[in-house]
Amino acid sequence: MARIPGFVADVEQRLLQLQGQPVAVVTGEGSRALVVSVSQEALQQDVTPGMRVDRVDARECVIVPLSRERCEDTTREVLSCLSLPLPDPWELRLGVFISCWTGGTRMLEAARHEAASLLHRMGFEAGWGIGPEPAVAEIAARAAGRGKALRVEPSQVSGFLTPLPIHALPDLKQQQVEALHEIGIHTLGQLAALPDVVLREMFGPEGVHLRPLALQGKRPDVVREWRGFRRLQEDSDDPALIRATLSSLLAEGIDTLTLAHSVPRGIFLLIVYSDGRKRGMRRALQADWHEGRIQRVAWETLEQLWTRRVRLSELRVTLFRSTPPPQQYSLFRSSALVGRDEVLRSTMQGMRARWGEKAVSFATACTVPAQS
Repeated sequence: MARIPGFVADVEQRLLQLQGQPVAVVTGEGSRALVVSVSQEALQQDVTPGMRVDRVDARECVIVPLSRERCEDTTREVLSCLSLPLPDPWELRLGVFISCWTGGTRMLEAARHEAASLLHRMGFEAGWGIGPEPAVAEIAARAAGRGKALRVEPSQVSGFLTPLPIHALPDLKQQQVEALHEIGIHTLGQLAALPDVVLREMFGPEGVHLRPLALQGKRPDVVREWRGFRRLQEDSDDPALIRATLSSLLAEGIDTLTLAHSVPRGIFLLIVYSDGRKRGMRRALQADWHEGRIQRVAWETLEQLWTRRVRLSELRVTLFRSTPPPQQYSLFRSSALVGRDEVLRSTMQGMRARWGEKAVSFATACTVPAQS
């Protein structure tokens, strides 16, 4: 886990040409606006995240409203930078980047040092956290501080989390922290000791998930499926219309899973006839899936289910998903592969910058025989 303190404020400093000036990025409106990120110069003036904007006004600090769009280009640069030594990094939240690791400790340290060096060239100093769970790694990165690393072994998780203040938990909002303080809960150990009935009464059904999070750093498993449906405007037996409707439905599901850093592993297609009858079938997807192949599998399934010349009224799709397995870091990557990856990455970035983020979702390369 790499956590860049003041990431958003540093980006705004560069974009707005405010180098050397204290910058505070805020979210919200009026006196209820809160500081979410501050530059190093603002920290020296005792401006910290979580402060109300009316307290910042008296400190001669440049106040900038939060805009994720302005940080997107820099975020892509950071991810491109981290992808060289670390496998499949992704953005967890603004300024927080995570990567799963399956290699040895020595290789991990070498990769981390290389990633830290690349970030330093970009002008960023990250705090590094290493742990068995993403939440533990993020808390460790916050505790490590700028430019340092902290490793938490699986056997040390409970002892590491128990004495920490509750605001160290990234999942807790400021209002929840204040509510816990009112009943005398100040550490993660005290939070883990609260009965489920109290957590449920204070924070609703999601409150019971705070216990394993505060005790072991484990977040609840996400629902591993996506469900969607499309009603046909009029009951139809037109293959072109039905295929276009199915294609639109699948594209929505694939986009949703991609944003959640998951990949489809199976598809269940249910068709509803105009008389209310239903037929369904489940199909597994190959490991080397892509959107075109999923579309083809779905259409083949529809061909098997649909009795022609009978009108359809609705299509329902369930995409079963799983988290992609982390890739083993390879110490011996040829320069040809590295160069190929750089070309593919820069090409995708250029296409996205010109035609939008969804212009291209993946890229691959093939060998073209030389012409005589």
